[in-house]
Amino acid sequence: MTAVADHFSESAPMNGAVRSLGGGRLVLRLVMRIGACASLFVALLIWVTPSAGTGNNMMLFKLLVSSLSVLVSIACWQAALPPPPPSVEIDVVGGELCLIRESAPASQRIIERCSFAELEDVELKGRSFTFCAKGGRLLAEISLSNATAHATLLHKLRVAGKIS
Repeated sequence: MTAVADHFSESAPMNGAVRSLGGGRLVLRLVMRIGACASLFVALLIWVTPSAGTGNNMMLFKLLVSSLSVLVSIACWQAALPPPPPSVEIDVVGGELCLIRESAPASQRIIERCSFAELEDVELKGRSFTFCAKGGRLLAEISLSNATAHATLLHKLRVAGKIS
């Protein structure tokens, strides 16, 4: 009887958020930037067209079209900017970590809330803490320069049993 190890059929566990990275958001942002540049180009080129003898109505129409093109250009460029990264708030007394989106409405501000007891792993490297949720998913990585805040958080995590 022989035993053979079959390493090809085994799959390694994945640590991290599993999602496919499509190019949809990248393409949309690229199209928005191209639209912004095109609108700005229209706003500039409308004044180059020959219409000297057409009168005041045509000049007013050119001013209106160029103003609207500039506004559309600004709006498209703003929409093409990437969203700001979430901020991390740590409530040491309450023993929880919150990921917060600053620019969102009040009902959508909190992205994720996790208590210290629910954390799977907390790594300490120097003054940097790395917080991982269930399944090894990275929640946040912070670095504290204040010695008192570092010591307080370290004590709270030791009490919760996350750091030995």
